[in-house]
Amino acid sequence: MSEDAEQALWHRWRNRYDISAAQQLAASYLHLVVSIAQSFRDYGLSLENLAGEGQLGLMRAVCQFDPDR
Repeated sequence: MSEDAEQALWHRWRNRYDISAAQQLAASYLHLVVSIAQSFRDYGLSLENLAGEGQLGLMRAVCQFDPDR
């Protein structure tokens, strides 16, 4: 995703609470969540649980992020 497209999604989410923009933003960072979750598998937790918790954190971050800061 280009930087301009990402900025447009952030502004759509912030200004209009466009849920599809928030979903696209979260989906674009999902690979990072899975990558981080894989590094914690040795602690005895399932990859599915770790990735699920990561997705929740990602959605919280999308809701709180200010693209102008």
